[in-house]
Amino acid sequence: MITKETAREIYNCYQQIEEIDKIKSDMVKEIERAREQNEEDNKPIPENGSFGKYGKGMQLGVPDGSFSSMRIFSISPTIGVMVMDEQKSNLEKRLRELETIAKLEMGKPII
Repeated sequence: MITKETAREIYNCYQQIEEIDKIKSDMVKEIERAREQNEEDNKPIPENGSFGKYGKGMQLGVPDGSFSSMRIFSISPTIGVMVMDEQKSNLEKRLRELETIAKLEMGKPII
């Protein structure tokens, strides 16, 4: 049987991957909404507003180990997407490692 710790880590990886996918999907929908709105208004799309509600920048939370955390504000959406892509890649790599750990814990041969 796999340990609770392994199961928890697997769950957390999947949860973060789903959250990344949701945020990126929301960003695409917001871009499409902003473009449609600008087309209806017959105005050119402003260069700095192409991400709609995300155009003002994103936030990066940095936990400090206590109940509060530090936040970095006004991160460009481009950098935000790059961070999310890198994090998703790291999480997928960790899931492959956890798969091996789970197989060892279950007593199955690793192929």
